[in-house]
Amino acid sequence: YIWGYNKTQVIAKIENASYSQVSMEVKNLQTLSYADNDRTLGALGKEGALRSALQDLRILLSDVQVTSYTYDPLIGVTSITNPRGETIYYHYDDFNRLAHVKDAQGNILSKNKYNYKKQ
Repeated sequence: YIWGYNKTQVIAKIENASYSQVSMEVKNLQTLSYADNDRTLGALGKEGALRSALQDLRILLSDVQVTSYTYDPLIGVTSITNPRGETIYYHYDDFNRLAHVKDAQGNILSKNKYNYKKQ
């Protein structure tokens, strides 16, 4: 595992690789994750830079299984990319609750609706 976001979240799960194969990339990925605090999604902003570096790692280690994760700190996961390169995006409402989940093509996979009980 590669830990990022000040070592509070897993940003990459790497299977079938030695630490020496990924050690050169760890520092860069951690630095990019520390900077990812701008609440942008996808290819935009600082999260985009982190996602791009994680994709580069996936290409560099083409014979290795890499699952990557991005987050909005204190809110939740914003994307998960599986070893096949398929990305799922997690979107949150203004109250930091999970609003919906989309695939890379923008199709909504699940949607949450929150209701308040009348008192």
